[in-house]
Amino acid sequence: MAAESLDRELDMNLPQLLSGIRRKWYVFAGIFGLSTALSLLAYLNQTDSYTSEAKILVKPSQTSSLSGLNQPGLEDIGDIKSLGKTSDPVVTESEVLRSNPLAEKTIKALRLQDEDGAPLKLRDFSEKLVVKEIPGTDMLRVSYESENPVEAANAVNQLISLYIQNNVLDNREETSAARVFWSSSCPKPSLPSEPSSLSYEPSGKR
Repeated sequence: MAAESLDRELDMNLPQLLSGIRRKWYVFAGIFGLSTALSLLAYLNQTDSYTSEAKILVKPSQTSSLSGLNQPGLEDIGDIKSLGKTSDPVVTESEVLRSNPLAEKTIKALRLQDEDGAPLKLRDFSEKLVVKEIPGTDMLRVSYESENPVEAANAVNQLISLYIQNNVLDNREETSAARVFWSSSCPKPSLPSEPSSLSYEPSGKR
């Protein structure tokens, strides 16, 4: 009985509902049109984004080997790794890649600009740059996002190129410092004597 009563009420109210929709069709049409326009506007405002990435292998410093401090008992002297037993070279190099000096040089070299044509700010560059450690490896993943695919690729290449140049310069300075340390702190080996060129006088003959 309850089901029959509900069906009867629906049959009676359906014509009234349809009549109300016909009288206020413009309201429903306006709502539909507005939602469609907003969706279309959001779609048109979307911009393509391109990401370029590269990987870097981080190698430990060889300064201690160059200076001869990797001998037993001298491992901790002058070893960069010993300055912080809990430090991670991969994390350190990731911070170097994110540093402001490298960012400034990259922006200047590529003449990166913002939407207004002004030089790109460090903050905006940093937001587009991502440097992450690859778990379980000694590698870093460097990526840059831009609306221009060429700019994205150039930014990554330029940043890594500057990083490598800086790293090579640092290694040269460390190598030079190690050689200076070796020549100034370590005794020079004595030359072997040549018996044939020396005279020998027994102690009993004066």
